[in-house]
Amino acid sequence: MSTSAATHTACIAADHPCLPGHFPGQPVVPGVLLLDTVIAGVQDQWPDAHIGGVPSAKFLRPALPGQPFNIELQRGDSRITFSCSDADGVLCRGQMTLRGV
Repeated sequence: MSTSAATHTACIAADHPCLPGHFPGQPVVPGVLLLDTVIAGVQDQWPDAHIGGVPSAKFLRPALPGQPFNIELQRGDSRITFSCSDADGVLCRGQMTLRGV
């Protein structure tokens, strides 16, 4: 089994169009936007990786707009494990399966 790892830094802009509705007056980054950011990091790091699904994702604390966070990725033969964290700790973690492997 081969593995490789990568770390990316990301930040969801405070003026992102999905934030006013999630939640008005006190916006937080929606989980689906965090996952989309993780997938973008996977595709930047491993262009040959094709995500087949997200069998597990646990959101531990809210991500706030305009605050940077790190994405840690660990790629195995058939899945990618991810974790997002900011200065205060882990925001979310989970696994993605790879298609066509």
